[in-house]
Amino acid sequence: LMDAYRNAPTTYQAWCKIVPMTDFRSTRMVDFSRLPDLEEIGESGKPVEGTVNEAGETLSLKEYGRSLSFSRRAIINDKWGAIGAIIATVGGRVAYKRNALAYAKLVANPALVSVSTDTVFHANHGNVGTTGALSATTLAELRKKIREQKLKGDKESATNGMRSNAQMRTLVVGASLELTAEQLLSASYVPTAASGVMPGSLRSLNVVTDAEITSATAFYGFAGTDEHPCFVETVLGSEGILSDMVFDEETRGVKHLVRVAHNVQAVHYRGAAYNAGA
Repeated sequence: LMDAYRNAPTTYQAWCKIVPMTDFRSTRMVDFSRLPDLEEIGESGKPVEGTVNEAGETLSLKEYGRSLSFSRRAIINDKWGAIGAIIATVGGRVAYKRNALAYAKLVANPALVSVSTDTVFHANHGNVGTTGALSATTLAELRKKIREQKLKGDKESATNGMRSNAQMRTLVVGASLELTAEQLLSASYVPTAASGVMPGSLRSLNVVTDAEITSATAFYGFAGTDEHPCFVETVLGSEGILSDMVFDEETRGVKHLVRVAHNVQAVHYRGAAYNAGA
């Protein structure tokens, strides 16, 4: 089961930060972009006192699980290891489920309660690119939007905050754009015009492709998950998968129980940008 879980091809970890929680109680993720700004110290030599705003998005856990029963006769008749293969497959299903839930949250573009009433990717957040096909021009625009996003101190507004200068590190596309992304970022790519030249900084992007993004045109850019996380997956400590095989005294069969605690949530818009494509 654990081998199948570890070997499943999941990709969401490239843009979704993993946040361990100690229990099932809801908690808030501190919005580090709202830390107080430094101010000039006057003649008194006493720094101006500031406060830390902890009004970030609420994080919570959900629990998923399933049980499978195997009768005594099924166990006796299993000469080819089918039961073991079924249990191993369950491990892969756990990984696929986590991956699917993460991309479902990304594609849904949920609203941010603490930051604003707008969705993660929204014109008011300045992280929606001019609609256009994946190219050097549209990629450069996403990079620019991520780099120019502003931090907010206790005395700053959305218009006068300092620039984050965050670097776009990951390009996320669906299966339909996989070839286009690989060709654009290939060292062998030959542009037909100066505007199509792909600089080394863009060629170094980590390209992540996942079929859970069903759009044939949309693409996403992300900064590092440790610098500016926009989506997080909460997990229960280092628990991982709980797998138990319970013997049934009455039927002389067994029941296999699997459960895992996790949840995927949007926490900010800073550090990401999106283009619907064309």
